[in-house]
Amino acid sequence: THAFFKALLFMGSGSIIHGVEHGMHHTHEKLDPQDMFNMGGLAKRMPITFRTFLIGGLSLAGFPFVTAGFWSKDEILADAFAHGHWWVFVTLLLSAFLTAFYTMRQISLTFLGEPRTESAKHAHESTWTMTFPLVVLSVFAIFAGFVGVHQDFPVLGKMLGKNPFEHFVIYSLPNHGSGFVFTWTPVMLSVVVGLSGLFLGWLVYGRNSLKVGQQDPLIKWFGPLYKLLSNKYYIDELYDLVFVRPAKWLSETVSFR
Repeated sequence: THAFFKALLFMGSGSIIHGVEHGMHHTHEKLDPQDMFNMGGLAKRMPITFRTFLIGGLSLAGFPFVTAGFWSKDEILADAFAHGHWWVFVTLLLSAFLTAFYTMRQISLTFLGEPRTESAKHAHESTWTMTFPLVVLSVFAIFAGFVGVHQDFPVLGKMLGKNPFEHFVIYSLPNHGSGFVFTWTPVMLSVVVGLSGLFLGWLVYGRNSLKVGQQDPLIKWFGPLYKLLSNKYYIDELYDLVFVRPAKWLSETVSFR
């Protein structure tokens, strides 16, 4: 299921960038079309991209019971819980919360509120050759997860818990265990962390959408840590210093002598 909604999000991102670049050509603005802070208000201008991206984002965040991402995430959490891998279980819960938070952050910054640039204001929906694959993937991002519902899950387990595809996948693996007993604890914790992350993301970015020139609220909260994280721990700069510059110097020295 991860492949479906991640492909949907990547292709949806391409559609968004394409729409903003159209606005750039119209307004002749010079800006980064991949920066979410240059967007805003795209839900009205790119409705198909918005709806499909929302489905992919909610699936990535594990929105409970109706997205494929919830069922795949629930299986991982349930397995860690059943086998007593507590540090793994807690780490997975924390990761699920952060994933839900940043998912709502990107949805809010990109699609909600008013456009923060003229290019975003003049963005338009992508052509059907770009939106049709998004619609197809969004169907799988919702329904593909029902294939792996645990057979002891109330109601849905009896309907979907045993199916030919699941049987085929399990017995095509070189090693497969006997499974685990269903319990509500990982399910409810999965629901709580997913919804909590989405709600917090909406509180910070969606309820009062950012205006033109307004800073990311996280800058105030985290200060220098925000700069460190936004610069990806300066790994790119370190890589450039240690590998790229010496390689350029060596190639230029050898080539021109």
